[in-house]
Amino acid sequence: MNILAVMLMRLAVRFIECARSSVVRMGVNAVASCGIITMIWLLLCASSSVAQEFEAASELPIPLVEQEPFDLILLDEFNGNVEIRISPLKEPLSEPLPEQGFLIFEARQLSDELLQIPYANIAKYSSYNDLLRAEANVFIRDEVYGKAFRNLIYVFDHGGNEDAELANTIQNLLFRDGAKNYLSGNYELALAIFQDIYDRDPNFEAPGISKRPIDLILDCLDKNISNNLSAERFDQVQAAVDDLELRYGVPGRELAEKWRGSILAQSDQMLAVARRLADSGDGQQAHLMARRANSVMPGRPETQSLFKEIVEKFPIVFVGVSQAGGVPNSLSLDNWGSRRVGKLTMRNVVEFVGPGDDGGKYEFLNGTLEQIDDNGFIYRFTILPEPSGFAVPPIDAYELSRRVLA
Repeated sequence: MNILAVMLMRLAVRFIECARSSVVRMGVNAVASCGIITMIWLLLCASSSVAQEFEAASELPIPLVEQEPFDLILLDEFNGNVEIRISPLKEPLSEPLPEQGFLIFEARQLSDELLQIPYANIAKYSSYNDLLRAEANVFIRDEVYGKAFRNLIYVFDHGGNEDAELANTIQNLLFRDGAKNYLSGNYELALAIFQDIYDRDPNFEAPGISKRPIDLILDCLDKNISNNLSAERFDQVQAAVDDLELRYGVPGRELAEKWRGSILAQSDQMLAVARRLADSGDGQQAHLMARRANSVMPGRPETQSLFKEIVEKFPIVFVGVSQAGGVPNSLSLDNWGSRRVGKLTMRNVVEFVGPGDDGGKYEFLNGTLEQIDDNGFIYRFTILPEPSGFAVPPIDAYELSRRVLA
């Protein structure tokens, strides 16, 4: 028999033994057709299913804040210190509990039955919000600030919005979480947390910390911009710098000016490299470096001017295609994209160039191809010393004969 069943059975036996004495002396009457003995009997009958629920919960624990809300009453030592989950009361009980009268409630396991118990037999009452706050204190002790925040923000949204101490606790909790992420190098999350603190109270002061929320925000932004600049995420850097002055005023302007100077220096360095590559005749790398410089400071006149010089010296053509290349295959008949890419990567000795009057037209990439007989069985190949065309592989008479025989 499980522990809960044993406790409930012991509790039932105690109440049955005292039914004629203590219960009668307390003047128990049937409220909603159910008294203490009936309540214990019903809970005892439900003990098996309740125990199964608890065992299942231990296997797959559900966070308290995600459970259906409940209040908790703890019976006195005479009644075995049993804890009973009840449906939340409309008005939570105040401390201390009344000395006289009965608590009428609905047990979570017996939602269709109204039960009653003397206030004198209740050792402790905890509302759902009390339970969440108590669990949050454990989370705070263990530095699990995210879970603690979830609990407390629920309490704040469900009746605690007038509690100044709770609001201050939430702010301090946010600050601790932000500081933890800041120290671990997670500046983006720390920034989001400090920003939330700033939006709630721009003048918030954390215990023992002299920095204001705005100082912490700018510090996170400074490190975040540095990381993004090192990783060449220039679009994120530019967006963050442009937002600084607009959002944070004078303090933001000072940080923005600092990073605009760094961005300008990096752009100048890239432009110098691009110009040096262009002067050395490396047009492709000059194009790429000029594009990188433009990504650092989009639209900068100096970059556009260098672009123009490089394009004039090393013209480049951008070609748009309507079909993806797929697998390169210069001999593909049904996939123009594969044939197109194949011609760029795997040239053939003789290639089809288009239809003709008597069949297809072909060309010999390394020179000229001429038909000798009338039947098309004999051809003359003339190899040119310097053939024209893109990616034409070198070939000689021996290699040509070997390819034809193959």
